[in-house]
Amino acid sequence: MGGKRQRRQQGERIKRANQKLTKEQIEIALNSFYSIKTPKELCELLNISYDRLLSVFFSKYNSFKILKKGKEREIQKPDVLLLEVQIRLSYFLNCAYINTINSRDIHNSYAYIPALKENTSKNSVKNIVSNANNHTNKKLVANLDLVNFFNSIHKSKIVDLFKNEPFNFNNELIDFIAEIVTNDNSLPVGAATSPILSNFIMLEIDEQFQKIPNIIYSRFSDDLTFSTDFYSISEFENILSFVIKIIDNSGFEINYSKKTIKKSTQKQIVTGIIVNKKANVDRKYIRNIRAILHSITTIGWLEAGEKYVELNKSKFLRAIRNYFKTENNWILSDEIIDTHVTYSKEWYFNKSLRAKIEHIGYVKGKDDDIYRNLLQTYLNLIESNGIMIRVSPKLSLINDIVFVTNATANSIVFYAYSFLKNCGLNDFEISDLRSKFYFNGSNKISYEEILRNFQNQSAYFMNLFTFMTNYDRFESFVTEIENQNRFHKIFKNYGNSLELIRQYNRRIYHANIECEYLRNDFNEGDKYFKNTGVFFEENKEMKQKYYVLKRSFLDVLKMRKCEKC
Repeated sequence: MGGKRQRRQQGERIKRANQKLTKEQIEIALNSFYSIKTPKELCELLNISYDRLLSVFFSKYNSFKILKKGKEREIQKPDVLLLEVQIRLSYFLNCAYINTINSRDIHNSYAYIPALKENTSKNSVKNIVSNANNHTNKKLVANLDLVNFFNSIHKSKIVDLFKNEPFNFNNELIDFIAEIVTNDNSLPVGAATSPILSNFIMLEIDEQFQKIPNIIYSRFSDDLTFSTDFYSISEFENILSFVIKIIDNSGFEINYSKKTIKKSTQKQIVTGIIVNKKANVDRKYIRNIRAILHSITTIGWLEAGEKYVELNKSKFLRAIRNYFKTENNWILSDEIIDTHVTYSKEWYFNKSLRAKIEHIGYVKGKDDDIYRNLLQTYLNLIESNGIMIRVSPKLSLINDIVFVTNATANSIVFYAYSFLKNCGLNDFEISDLRSKFYFNGSNKISYEEILRNFQNQSAYFMNLFTFMTNYDRFESFVTEIENQNRFHKIFKNYGNSLELIRQYNRRIYHANIECEYLRNDFNEGDKYFKNTGVFFEENKEMKQKYYVLKRSFLDVLKMRKCEKC
């Protein structure tokens, strides 16, 4: 399948990486993938426009930090379009990885690997439980953890990967793929391609450790586990010293604070699962669920839910945001969730508690007595507390709530970026300039955040928008580039400068979610301008995205209601 039409057809048949794959699907995918020669052929295979993909390379990621186990962890979130490309590329990389490990008989990696439909063996399913099962009932179990795993995989390793078997790509194609999958010269945490590429990079290490005699080895991402029934602790330590030396020579670093060696008389844990006799759940985890269930019986479902949400506030907010984004394509701020969303705490508490109980069944098995007793207690409480606790979150549509399509944010960002670039600033200078913008003492806002979140980019958006509007700087800029015959090169979606200026000055929000114009996004002349996709012309999901804001936020911008509202 080397032709343009066949590549596009293959691209349209791409499946998500977590689905089971057949040998036939893998063969078809690899025939197409290995035959590509140029970046444009890759884009055809991934069913994406070459020019459209290039347009996101200047601002590929939005970096932010999350708290994980009390420590800050930096996440680099890809641009929406780039993420979709990475997901599609991951399909072909997964096919290549499955084919490689089967041909080389390497089967000790357990993270981010789709199952092969034809493989019905017990070891075919890759997850934390099957990983832990390798090390049950062992004399000694050792755990090693790698520091900054993805970020330790530098661009040079990715280049070498695609230069050699099984890919054998040329330099032009390798550089293009490296641009898609790396950021700041390494694999970013948050990119859809980083997990499968990390598995490829670890292949040699996995193969080498698999051959150590009388040792069971498995790896779940950056967690390496070794177990044995044949060695003393001193002999085991010597083997681990050899292992650590290989890891160091490969460019990775061991987190020595997490290095453990446990005897069978101690609690042996692999990827969060106790493995002393069989795969099991920590007693503290079970006691915690029993305590929650007891709390419901003593103080009531709603009060227990309130306490639980306060202890897990960040997870609660993330769950509610994801729910409305998935169900309605609405983007809600934390303030909106706190003040205008009902049934959210009950819904989250119920969902989270059920997931905790199901985790026990996932690890111990559905026939386990502890799992079945906890599940029955939970179901009895559900029955006695009525149906209301199972109601999904609802957004209360009151006068303080307004809806804005993503057109307003994306359009202004596009105008602002074009304006600054044509003032002679490069991307680095724009990044430097943005740090000087403040609004009511708020924190600095990154340019990448502007592209992705209308609410969170308020400081930079409002200041730059006001600056460009109050002094007619944007109009002057448009006139200048038109005089230089560069208008249509920069603003491809506009027929003339007057149309662009009209569109630039449109400031509309919708007070009613049922408003017929909300889906069409019109200008002051009541003419339709479906420019909701300034960056995502072909992306239907982005065209239907609405930002749910407080009216006071948009009053600062002097934005008005549409005529229908």
